[in-house]
Amino acid sequence: MTNQKIFLFGFKNAGKKTLIKCIESDDDIESESSLAERINKMVLKDVQFQIWDVEGNIKFQDAWNQDSGNVNVLMFVLDTSDVNRFIKAKNEFYNILFELDTNTQPLLFCFHKMDLELAKNNYPKARDLFKLQTIGKHRVYQIQTSSKIPEDIQILRDQLVEIIESLRW
Repeated sequence: MTNQKIFLFGFKNAGKKTLIKCIESDDDIESESSLAERINKMVLKDVQFQIWDVEGNIKFQDAWNQDSGNVNVLMFVLDTSDVNRFIKAKNEFYNILFELDTNTQPLLFCFHKMDLELAKNNYPKARDLFKLQTIGKHRVYQIQTSSKIPEDIQILRDQLVEIIESLRW
């Protein structure tokens, strides 16, 4: 069983840690935490992986640079309910995607907090702003998520397993 590394990023309060907790909730998990990053080791459907949750603060860009070369999957979480932060989130997203050594790793983009009416209304604007269909060097997976909807969490789990399994071939 190979261990794949998922690099999780997004603005503070986008819901990254909540999504990780939801993914972990039904599985055997070992976790390590530190001030700069949180490493979550887990197994889903016999697929072992680590999620590296690195804060979006500028002071952690060195950690991003150091860790990004060993990453297998990129995962970005957008708080779709907060339209006021879309531009800043887009800048962070593209800084990570294009300025760091992310090569051609698959990208899982989570339009998060979709249980909120505001997020549902903002979704078309977010989708249009990020222009994910124009990212040529990464295979992009888009998913709408909510930590309050169990079906969304199961879809997220299944998507992670599918992406990781596709890396084996």
